[in-house]
Amino acid sequence: EQELTPSSTTHSKLGLLGGVFADGTLQFFAIPHPEVARRVREDQPYNSEAKSLPVFVRLSKPLLKIDLEESPIWSFDWANGDVVTVGTTSGAVLVYHVKEHLSSMMTEPLQPSLAKPVHQSGIRSISWVKIPPSDTKGRFLPEEDPTMICSVGYDGEIYMTDTRDQSSTSLGRYRDVINTVTFCPWVGGCIIPESDSVKWFNYSPVIFGRGRYIFSTTGPIWSITASDYHPFVAVAASDGALRISNMLRVSRKGYSTPKFIYKIYQMEYNKTTGEYRMLERFHPTGPDHFRPGSSQPGPTTKGKKKKKSTAAEEDRGASSSSWPPEAGVLCASWNSSNGLTGCQLLASGTASGLCRIDNLWSSVKGAVVGGGGGAKGRKRKGKEKEKDGDEMDVDVE
Repeated sequence: EQELTPSSTTHSKLGLLGGVFADGTLQFFAIPHPEVARRVREDQPYNSEAKSLPVFVRLSKPLLKIDLEESPIWSFDWANGDVVTVGTTSGAVLVYHVKEHLSSMMTEPLQPSLAKPVHQSGIRSISWVKIPPSDTKGRFLPEEDPTMICSVGYDGEIYMTDTRDQSSTSLGRYRDVINTVTFCPWVGGCIIPESDSVKWFNYSPVIFGRGRYIFSTTGPIWSITASDYHPFVAVAASDGALRISNMLRVSRKGYSTPKFIYKIYQMEYNKTTGEYRMLERFHPTGPDHFRPGSSQPGPTTKGKKKKKSTAAEEDRGASSSSWPPEAGVLCASWNSSNGLTGCQLLASGTASGLCRIDNLWSSVKGAVVGGGGGAKGRKRKGKEKEKDGDEMDVDVE
């Protein structure tokens, strides 16, 4: 473990890292380059043999710290390299320009360019609508900063705030806490959870505020993330599963769900033994797989006796809604920091303290790869199936 001293701030950096901490502050740090971080001392040359060893860096002093006296900061989001927005426990939305302070290391407090009370309670999540503004003739201005902010809070409200005239518009209210919100540029709208369902809101002026259900999970949703480089959205839920789906599969007419939902992995927890199990390499499923109460359309059976369904057929599309809190997936994030070369990386964090990074590059057969593997689940045959009674042989990495 190494400590980043002030004298080492002139070394090359990977980028900036911003985070909201338990003391209610927003802090920004400079992440050192791996070659610099692997040096035990500044005068020691780079050791290529220790390249595979993990290195832990303690960031002792932040480049910028934003602290509000009236209310703690609960959430924030980047608009670009200069502008950030924060949501507080009192329901206020604030906008800061941090580029000048980060580059010049100013010591005086940073003042917000916008401060507006929006929600009646704390803001759980906030996201920029990363669409450039337009002029009076309808032409986009890509060099300008985004002007629309979407926020959700514990009051169940979804608000859109315009930084130009400081107005806020409600898109709807739910009788539940909305845990997360994210903007998807491929569909031009924000995605929010509604209990155990994923819903997309459109920002087109013709159908502004109208929503559409994408797919459902078997537990409350904690986190939703979208990428700037591909149309896949990732959903982390309390049932211990991390799922992705293609937002471009959402048809404008007729169908309201994607064609396939891919489960990257499934966390399970045994309360008796206290052991965790991680399952992966699942087959892709359709949206009806998450609706156990809905019947599948079939041929006409008029004048014929209805065949009694077996237990295996009933359990095929139904999952238990009883899941331990230790197995939940709490957060997920796509890599949108270094372009197309790393956009397939998906990071997720679980309630057990496990952080996992998946390389979701498609294999030759077209299946989604999870955890570095490319094979799908395979059934056991013959005596092996009779021996342990399992239907699926799942490899855990």
